[in-house]
Amino acid sequence: MNEDHKHKWEMVVPFLTDSPDFALGCQLGMIYEQLREELPDEKEIMISRELQEQVLLLLSRMGYRVEKQEMIDDHWMTIHICHKEKPLA
Repeated sequence: MNEDHKHKWEMVVPFLTDSPDFALGCQLGMIYEQLREELPDEKEIMISRELQEQVLLLLSRMGYRVEKQEMIDDHWMTIHICHKEKPLA
């Protein structure tokens, strides 16, 4: 992996389907894994608008408080979070 990468996520194999649901599931899984590994005190994440409900539920269950949500355009948004308590194992 290139050391210049800001993060360690990269495609290893191509998606097996063109279904948007598959891509959204991958995005949600990557968000979960990143937050689980890093446990940041605060962070801004960019997500597909279609994932808003699932991401908010995930953040709540992981012990994060949503500070701000902003639409970027019709498809993307940012969510600024902070850690409110130690997440469940």
